[in-house]
Amino acid sequence: MNMNTVYIMLGFIFVYTMIANARDKIKSVMKRAKRHLKDCKAQLIKKELEKVINFSQDDAFNIAEIKKKHTF
Repeated sequence: MNMNTVYIMLGFIFVYTMIANARDKIKSVMKRAKRHLKDCKAQLIKKELEKVINFSQDDAFNIAEIKKKHTF
């Protein structure tokens, strides 16, 4: 084997490691983005659920007061 072949092989190995590192970084960023999106969706659903619960509780209190006022 002459030195040119060794240099070419080392070049390919270097390029391969650079591409592999870039793929790993992209995968980790995508995982974090998916996790963050999932957390945001959960918070949004929780807020909507709290609004519905508060609204229904207010309705229940209003119905109870109306019943008290209009019962004989």
